[in-house]
Amino acid sequence: MVIKKSNSLKTALYNKEVGKIMEFTPKENDSFEIHFLNMFFKEFLQKNSKIDSQEFLSSFSKSFCEFLFSNSDKEELFTDESIFNLFPSCGTHSETDYGTFLSCERYDHDKDDLIKKEIYKNLNKFKRYLFTKTKKRSTIITDKLISLIWLKNPKNKDDLYALIGHQDNFFQKYSSEKKFNYFEAILITIKNAHNKNFSNWTKYWERGKECENIKATALHLNENYNQFHFNDWMHHYGQSKKVNGSHLMPLNSLGHKLAAFINRLKEINDRLQCHSCKGRIVPNWKYGHKSFDSFRVTVFNCHEQNCDMKNKGVYINKCTGCSSIIDSRDNLSQCSNKRNICKECHACCKPAHKEDHATGTCPQCLEPQLVVFYGNQRDKTNVSCFNCNFKINSNTIANNYNLHRFYYLSYLETSSLAIENKKQKKTKRLNKNKTEFINIL
Repeated sequence: MVIKKSNSLKTALYNKEVGKIMEFTPKENDSFEIHFLNMFFKEFLQKNSKIDSQEFLSSFSKSFCEFLFSNSDKEELFTDESIFNLFPSCGTHSETDYGTFLSCERYDHDKDDLIKKEIYKNLNKFKRYLFTKTKKRSTIITDKLISLIWLKNPKNKDDLYALIGHQDNFFQKYSSEKKFNYFEAILITIKNAHNKNFSNWTKYWERGKECENIKATALHLNENYNQFHFNDWMHHYGQSKKVNGSHLMPLNSLGHKLAAFINRLKEINDRLQCHSCKGRIVPNWKYGHKSFDSFRVTVFNCHEQNCDMKNKGVYINKCTGCSSIIDSRDNLSQCSNKRNICKECHACCKPAHKEDHATGTCPQCLEPQLVVFYGNQRDKTNVSCFNCNFKINSNTIANNYNLHRFYYLSYLETSSLAIENKKQKKTKRLNKNKTEFINIL
């Protein structure tokens, strides 16, 4: 028996009538809220009400993407106000900031999470420090090791030794100036993170801004299920926990992760038009991420039979530096790694956060020669290119949130990297000239 009235889905969800939920078929003109609840809970209940964050979100986000993006008649759902019934707005990001009203996507930190982030951040600083000293990537403090420490989360000397102690190279001194070996340096990083005072840390952040209304997605804890938002539904189904020993929130910040996902879909919706035939471009899941991400799929194709852009991939993603939209059709310049350079913050690719492109790429000369002066000093921080006359003054950085990533880089890191990049460029040029001269002979 198919349920005819849309609000009967909420009744069945509240009463946990699995049979009725699974039989429900939404109408074509039903709201975003009903379509979302229908798809989410059918997949949720099929997994026996147990959510593995990455696996579940990955599976659901793909099916929901296909539902929205592969049907041109679903475009109006992106502007449906019922989105905010499920995922309320906290007002942190207004229409003028991003071109569309966004739902609250704050992340709820607990102390363990903050400690892990501190360890991760400082190990990456350690890795960059080693690069500035040796002018080459460390074979010991690597991205793989940092990810392993993040995953296993060793808390003391015994935990760390069990993780990496069998590798002798970790007990080598990493510098003649320092008395510590690699193992001791990692252990000190872990201990300092555990001893840090996080009591004054702002717990609620979204896209680098403090959440303006943390009550927007707080649980109602009443029986008026017609006004339930997503977090209320998750609590109703036993998928919540206490955060910092005080308030209840859904497991793994599930509601805010999905809100971030929905926000991204809304933001790129206007870009999903083919520039040639004006038809709708659709996801190419060959390039879809295997794990959940706000940008679950990044390559789109036009499938119109007579379009000259048919099956030519359009790359749409977020900038690694400031999260602005990167669209391959915007005629963006590219860095030496053949990645698009963001017009907003000049980051170019994943390596922009690693050794060879720490500050990104100069938009004027297209060389990775940007250097940060007075990093972390918000009234002084400025950027200059060692290769040309391009500059970003401190006022511009202070007034443009997209440029605030420069506050987290130091002169020593970026100057050493820029000089090394210039040396590498010179060496390549000399080798090329030498090869050409030999060929002439």
